[in-house]
Amino acid sequence: MVSVLSTLGVVALFTSIVVMFRKLKSKVDVVTYEKEISNIYNQISEDSGYSERLLESSIRGVNDNLKDVHRSLIEDDDNIRRELESIVKVFHKDDKEIVSLVDSRCDKLDRKIMEINENLVKTINSLKEELSKLQKGENEGGKTIIKG
Repeated sequence: MVSVLSTLGVVALFTSIVVMFRKLKSKVDVVTYEKEISNIYNQISEDSGYSERLLESSIRGVNDNLKDVHRSLIEDDDNIRRELESIVKVFHKDDKEIVSLVDSRCDKLDRKIMEINENLVKTINSLKEELSKLQKGENEGGKTIIKG
């Protein structure tokens, strides 16, 4: 008996659901529902298209900015390179001037050393002669000095 009552309860429930859907179907406007769904799909498509265009535009903008930055970096690099080359030229010019000046000073110093050497040689020779004369017993007056 319980199984018969259970079966009748399930059949009654199912029947009430079917009756409810039939009554609701006549109350719900299927055309309006489909239009709303269609509008939602169209809006999603439009938003998707707008998003794609916006993304493409953003990518183009980023690429243009990257190109500008790259171009600017190349120009800055070229300017720095030119500036360094001019500084190196100035250093080479100054270096040549310094080497020339040092060479000139060295030549003057060498001549001065040679003159001093010649004077020293003359002085040493003169002193040797005087020493030699003194050792022989002669002095400037021609007198003989007796060695003791």
